[in-house]
Amino acid sequence: MSEQTRAKLAEYAHDAWSGWMKYLFAKSEHNSDGTVTIPKWAVDRWRRQSETEYADLPKGEQRSDLDEADAILGVLDHEAAADLAAMEKCAETLRYLFEQFDKETIIRNTDRDGEESWVPWSIEFVSKLQAGSAALARLDALRGEEE
Repeated sequence: MSEQTRAKLAEYAHDAWSGWMKYLFAKSEHNSDGTVTIPKWAVDRWRRQSETEYADLPKGEQRSDLDEADAILGVLDHEAAADLAAMEKCAETLRYLFEQFDKETIIRNTDRDGEESWVPWSIEFVSKLQAGSAALARLDALRGEEE
């Protein structure tokens, strides 16, 4: 997971917690000494909900948990779309390089002593792509790796 994705999830977690605290304070009685008292109806309800497995909650109460899950998936989907765009750019670069080199150019390898050998085209091709492809650098950055 990239640091960007982690930060967006942390931002969401903070916003969810902050929203819950605002709701809790709005439902509570504010005392003159700065404390708050949670009403009995809220204590009873929230205690019951906290002690109940998700699958055993009434459908209406499951809805808010589903909404939370959908919001988290929204953050992850946004990040996945960025990763997909980078991968599509990488694939476009691969197609371009295939068009630029014929098979012999791609698969013939010459070592330091001038000896020629044949290597699977994918090994040499991928190493060339990793060495110079801006698309792979972008993909690495999205995954949180150093360029």
